[in-house]
Amino acid sequence: MARAGTANHSKFNRAINARRQPGSSFKPFVYAAALNQGYTPASLVWDEPVFVRYGRGWAWRPRNANHWSLRRIRMRVALTLSRNLASVHLLKRVGVEKTKNYIQRFGFTLEELPRGLSLALGTAEVSPLQMAGAYALFANGGFQVKLYFIDLIENGDGEVIFQPNPPRACLNCWVRYRATGDRPPRLRTWDGPMAPPNSSLAERILTPGLVHEITSMMQDVIFGPVDTKPQRDTKD
Repeated sequence: MARAGTANHSKFNRAINARRQPGSSFKPFVYAAALNQGYTPASLVWDEPVFVRYGRGWAWRPRNANHWSLRRIRMRVALTLSRNLASVHLLKRVGVEKTKNYIQRFGFTLEELPRGLSLALGTAEVSPLQMAGAYALFANGGFQVKLYFIDLIENGDGEVIFQPNPPRACLNCWVRYRATGDRPPRLRTWDGPMAPPNSSLAERILTPGLVHEITSMMQDVIFGPVDTKPQRDTKD
């Protein structure tokens, strides 16, 4: 590891090469898979103890952070409060394989995803760049944009010699900047009202309804106080 002040000595790109367990930040992808299977934010899930036996004398007992159970709660509440047990029960009902196959569309591979119920708790080892790309699907209305690193290259005379033109989530993005006069940095060399010439629309990976539902559920973390009556977990 490079010492302070000598970071340029390290060639390790933490955004791309670092692999970490994302934990609860991975849960929205599991919930999106459930929504795709016909569940709704109002669907009921069990926030109760889970006991999975494996091997001789070994068992997996996941817990909620506060060691309390809420019993039967709605999916919206389960995600808003990041309930571990409810998420594991939901994954069990939807199916690990179905969930993994769906989660691939967020940019993850089957090899990276665990084969068991711990998938619901974010035990996959992924990079920060993968997580950013996955969440971009929600932010872009379900369109899968292509991540890129170099925004613009100019020569000494200020002439653009390179500018990426990947598929975009919208082809009239400039309209939303007209009112304030702001201009998106990566489009600043183009003077038209729409996206640069030859731009193409990104592929839609998630349905608009699903994006709206999962986004609404995540917004409840900030805007949606939940009235729940916790019960002490005594079944472990």
